Amino acid sequence: MNRLYECVLIFDVQMPDDAREKIVAEIKTIITESGGTITDVTPFGIRKLTFEIKGRTRGDYRVVRFASGNDTLAKMDRLLRLKEEVVRFMLTKFIPPKPKKESKKRKKLELAKAEGEVVDGKSEQSVADGEHHAPAGA
Repeated sequence: MNRLYECVLIFDVQMPDDAREKIVAEIKTIITESGGTITDVTPFGIRKLTFEIKGRTRGDYRVVRFASGNDTLAKMDRLLRLKEEVVRFMLTKFIPPKPKKESKKRKKLELAKAEGEVVDGKSEQSVADGEHHAPAGA
């Protein structure tokens, strides 16, 4: 059974771009050879590290999201531990964010606007006609 995973990579900024791409390609190969699928590869660019890691203060971030079995994680972990170009990495289970629920008030307002009803003491037509007046004392 394939699960969704996410691999966050921090590369040394002094290494050439083709070396970074080669490591990402190796990860893709491991995933696909184990029967997994790659959903997304996102480069986040060079960012300042929160704290110094191996004498470095900046890193090139990449995020790889994929679906695969558990055996793939062990292979990726071994590969990434041996690569000196990888400053830090993290493999985690990916839980997609839940869509935000709309509030009941917002749904009610949208429904009322669609039907042309009175909303907050004003009808859509009165607002369009300019009949809406500022409150007294304003």
